[in-house]
Amino acid sequence: MRITYVLPYPELNGGNKVIFQHARLLQELGHELTILAEGGKPDWIRIDAAYVNIGLEAPRIPSQDLVIATYWTTIERSRQLALGHKEGFLSIPPLRQVPFQPHERPIRKKYRPFLIPLADDACLFVFEINLIAVEG
Repeated sequence: MRITYVLPYPELNGGNKVIFQHARLLQELGHELTILAEGGKPDWIRIDAAYVNIGLEAPRIPSQDLVIATYWTTIERSRQLALGHKEGFLSIPPLRQVPFQPHERPIRKKYRPFLIPLADDACLFVFEINLIAVEG
């Protein structure tokens, strides 16, 4: 499967570390990964996936099987890129946490028809991706 992650900024934090770990796990399972971010490729973690700084250039990649918005602020950007026929939303931290509660209902209402919610847990996440691949 061709999978693209869209993230806001690739700074050093736990959420981005989890995203890059997910990408590595999926690559090890044979999936083709691309990471699109508003910033240069980080030097604090090894990233083998294709990487595009969408703050500087438009991505020139083939159609994707799954596009994953990694934060609620990247959902609209993911849709505008129109790279794939399935879109997922991986929220790290989850929307249900206190700072996001005012945004949760409008986000879910606006984007529900377009999004497949994905697990934050790495094992469940990889399982879900493989299930999506099998179901097509």
